[in-house]
Amino acid sequence: MPKLFLVHWDDSEIEAYADELRELGWEVEFEAMDGSLAYRRVKEWQPDVVVIDLRYLPSHGRMTGMIMKKAPATWEIPLVFVGGTPEAVAKAEDAVFDARFVSQEELPQVLEEYKK
Repeated sequence: MPKLFLVHWDDSEIEAYADELRELGWEVEFEAMDGSLAYRRVKEWQPDVVVIDLRYLPSHGRMTGMIMKKAPATWEIPLVFVGGTPEAVAKAEDAVFDARFVSQEELPQVLEEYKK
């Protein structure tokens, strides 16, 4: 089963979000509180894709993505940013190279491309 790591800054939603992704055929791990911990867990687990939601605390998501793309242990793992205001998306696009930016509605279809 392909592996997906979810970074979402609302711990009241993250379990349901992860369950939706599991229904799409993913093994899902997640982090809702700490970007540094998310990085360490991604480094250790080596998922097929990392999804970072920009709807809440987009600066945290942007920083987490920047760290993952700069660190040799994680820079090859695809990043998909989902949702967020146009301003949040523009800032993340400027800061994080080689990432994809999609809407919540586009996410299931885009994730199909990362299944191994």
